[in-house]
Amino acid sequence: MDSLRRTLKSTALVFFMAVAILGEACDHELGPTPHRDRPGLSPERVGAVRLVPAENFPVEQRDLIQAAIDDIIRTKQDPSEFYVTVGTNKAGARLNLWHQSAFLPENKHAAGNPGGRCFTMYFDRNGKIEKRLKWQ
Repeated sequence: MDSLRRTLKSTALVFFMAVAILGEACDHELGPTPHRDRPGLSPERVGAVRLVPAENFPVEQRDLIQAAIDDIIRTKQDPSEFYVTVGTNKAGARLNLWHQSAFLPENKHAAGNPGGRCFTMYFDRNGKIEKRLKWQ
């Protein structure tokens, strides 16, 4: 009986640790939230802000933002349709550009490139574009 009790306690501990690690709510009466009812993507959820105007960004980021705007215009797209998150490190910077279509209800749970027009731009330390990768 003690062995069974220890096994049950261990199993329960592992279960609750897994629930905590995965960040899933454990509600025995209602069950987990169905995938279709979970909130989808939004600029706020991903920490993105409108790409234009460049003047809304800190001075040290404006050249990167302007380069992204120029690149978007060069590809015959409208920069006002994009949101951006900015990441920097010793090697340079990265701009994740989210097209507004990524946040439409029909793309709410799309994986990879929701809306099909999102991409990332990588810059070297001098602010020169190294590469532009469309999300897969």
